[in-house]
Amino acid sequence: MNAVTKAEKRSRDGRPPPTLEINNLTLSLQGGRADPLDLVRGVSLEIGQGQCLGLVGESGAGKSLTAKAIVGLLPRGINVRGGSISLGGQVLTSDRVNWREVRGVLVGTIFQDPISSLNPVMRVGTQVHEVIKAHLTLNKRDRDQRVAELMEAVELRGDRDFLARYPHELSGGQQQRVAIAMAIACDPLLLIADEATTALDVRTQARILRLLRALVDGMGLSMLLVTHDVGVIASVSDRLAVLYSGRVVERGRTPNVLSQPRHPYTRGLIESCPLDLKGGFRTAVRPITGTAPINLESTWDNCVYAPRCSRAAAKCRSHSPPLEDYGELHRAACFYPLGDGIPDDATGRSDETFADRTTSSQPLALKTVIHAAEHPSEVGVESEGGKEVILKATGLSVAYREGRLVSYGTKAIPAVQEFNIELRRAETVAVVGESGSGKSTVALSLIRLEPRNALVEGRREILGEDLDEMGKNALRNIRRRAQIVFQDPYGSLNPRRKVVDLLMEGPRAHALDTSDSPMEQAGRLLERVGLDPSFADRYPHQMSGGQRQRVAIARALSVEPQVLICDEPVSALDVSIQAQILELLTSLAKQEGLAFVFITHDLGVMNMLADRVIVMKEGKTVETGAVEEVLEQPHTQYTKELVQASLVVI
Repeated sequence: MNAVTKAEKRSRDGRPPPTLEINNLTLSLQGGRADPLDLVRGVSLEIGQGQCLGLVGESGAGKSLTAKAIVGLLPRGINVRGGSISLGGQVLTSDRVNWREVRGVLVGTIFQDPISSLNPVMRVGTQVHEVIKAHLTLNKRDRDQRVAELMEAVELRGDRDFLARYPHELSGGQQQRVAIAMAIACDPLLLIADEATTALDVRTQARILRLLRALVDGMGLSMLLVTHDVGVIASVSDRLAVLYSGRVVERGRTPNVLSQPRHPYTRGLIESCPLDLKGGFRTAVRPITGTAPINLESTWDNCVYAPRCSRAAAKCRSHSPPLEDYGELHRAACFYPLGDGIPDDATGRSDETFADRTTSSQPLALKTVIHAAEHPSEVGVESEGGKEVILKATGLSVAYREGRLVSYGTKAIPAVQEFNIELRRAETVAVVGESGSGKSTVALSLIRLEPRNALVEGRREILGEDLDEMGKNALRNIRRRAQIVFQDPYGSLNPRRKVVDLLMEGPRAHALDTSDSPMEQAGRLLERVGLDPSFADRYPHQMSGGQRQRVAIARALSVEPQVLICDEPVSALDVSIQAQILELLTSLAKQEGLAFVFITHDLGVMNMLADRVIVMKEGKTVETGAVEEVLEQPHTQYTKELVQASLVVI
């Protein structure tokens, strides 16, 4: 598709420039209340033609609500109580808005999970055709040509074979590209990307972000990029706005705000990011203390961030700071901004800037790295010292048989080939790679949790005992020593059971000491993971994502394991919550001597936690060794590409 020509044609047709203007927007929840509860208050934003605005903040900040208000998709009970939204001169807060014309034609939307936004029973080509047919008057031949142009624009094949596939037959990155093609099919004025890369691996995320930026530059689109990831904002956006509890607390040009933040919350988000935005990997993060307020009614007449801010003074708790101008379009809502002195009555006196430590400033744990590409016979992970080997796998290979559950065929598809690992006490070994590299298969196979249609070869040991030689009872007992924590805590916790019951399920099953009351034992477990004992009386839906993940970790700890296998446990969390979980896992390794197998696609997270790393590609180990050495001097092209895709420079 000739994107420049499209942009020029738009101008010749006399359509107004694609500019989004949001003025003093207030979104309120009525829900049978006498007085409406403001969830978003006084938000003002503007996006010009060919510009990308990043909207960043924690969950509950109001980012997605603001985006949904633009396309008239606010949840039931939430309404626009004040302010206005206009796009290309058309007022979208008017009662006479034709939303069919707005959605898809004026605004294209890309959601976080592409597999949920695509119809699973329709071929991808049919779905793209359907969008064009619904909004544009084109004959079949022209629609085919348009689909071919769109596939080229999003760097996908446009041949008959590809378009005939179903969504489940595509990779996550391909699914997201199809969703992008559908979003831009009718040449919209504005593109909204709501956490569009959160669930993608690092190389796929980098490709999608480059594609989105190319569409903005080539087609003259305006783009609103909603995310909790400061690194994503730094990679793509021209300007950014930081939302906290429904209010804009800072906004300006992206390089200015990220290099010289004025609001303490903005600095907190930056310091929670595993990536050093100057082009390196941090070895530690500083989590933001506390949590965002739940009762917003009590926050509007003061600084919403005051309860979590070390610079907060009496004035902050009694007055709401306005957005002040700091030049170059940079504005922040803070009475005592960073760079100024701390008031005498501040909550905390420390205002030291967090040290951005990168791998280059750290001593290397091992001077020699084993490289599969150069020494394939030596592929494996060996550890220094004489610590006890807790978990070991030698020549582990996994393949999946095709066919129905009751009648498998003879053909087997390899998923993991010749995987080796040796894990010692108080050690963390990371397994990294793209989606489909075999990481999660390894995680399940290490404790014999692979599905029934799997064919497994090789040797697996826990505490020196061969898992494949064990009967059902012995296997159940040995699994107590190796627990697993999954990516989605909501999916792994029974929604109908209280936390106390979830935490006591393991000790009861393994007949551990339960002399104390369940609430007392659950309370101690919750305190180990940084939660108040009162959480024992809650259900999973009554907690945030980070709190649910802490409960999942507490449940794993309840049976006193020696190994935790963590399968992407922080990839779906806000950077601030992610930092808290990473700090928790680090303390468990240091204080309690737990060993970790940490599955991740995020090299920044890996660098903070792991001692050694195994890099996988298409089921094979391609490189392994000390984390610092692999990050600084990767020997395979694949590892180099992973490192390069992870780094962000502002």
